[in-house]
Amino acid sequence: MFQLLRGVIAVVGGFVLGWCLFFVLHVRLISPSLLVPLCMLGVWLTLPRLVPGFKSASRHRGPPLSVTTEADWTVIAARPSPLPKRGPVLCVLFPVPAVIALASFGIIVAAVGVWVVGTVLMFALMNRGNRNKRRATLGPFAVKPDAVRLPDGQVIARQRIYRFGIRNTEDGQVFFYGGNTIQRAGQAGAAMTHARMVPISHAVVVEHDGAMSYLAGGLTQELAYAVLDEISRHVRGFAIT
Repeated sequence: MFQLLRGVIAVVGGFVLGWCLFFVLHVRLISPSLLVPLCMLGVWLTLPRLVPGFKSASRHRGPPLSVTTEADWTVIAARPSPLPKRGPVLCVLFPVPAVIALASFGIIVAAVGVWVVGTVLMFALMNRGNRNKRRATLGPFAVKPDAVRLPDGQVIARQRIYRFGIRNTEDGQVFFYGGNTIQRAGQAGAAMTHARMVPISHAVVVEHDGAMSYLAGGLTQELAYAVLDEISRHVRGFAIT
């Protein structure tokens, strides 16, 4: 969310700054179609220096694994790993063809509007899709010697549980290469994204009643094993896989 806000501020602030430089201060060394994007880039790079909160939001969220007590429950909260930084860059570049087309006709305001809306929309959709797929939207879960409480509040009694384990939500994906140049480029990009997502897509699961439920997702392998270790300390007698 912080990076999305940073992108919006960079686009809007860069547009205003570029407009003022060109039309108010008469800085006309380059055309507005180049000056405005450069100002946007400058605001994006400068903003973390002016507002420390934009440097890295993940640094201020506490430890990756939190274990607390709540009555007779042990509450375990694992913080999902952040998405690769390549994502926001792709979101900014996504509407560029439309922006260039509009700018070539001199419709600068519409071009900037398309860039803002396209970037925000693409970022929101990509972030939501990746978080849901990685099960990174799950909240804390809780355990005690005779039961497990899922993130949605459902309680599973000990005798209904088969085992706990780690799964990767990116497993089983197959990529086919073929078609024209654009299709192959898209397929290669999807494969690269998949390779970046695998290390941060581990999930801790519990198998029960012939089904599988997720306890925590969007984790590194090391953090997933740390979660399993905490579970084993409080719920004994089950296979950990």
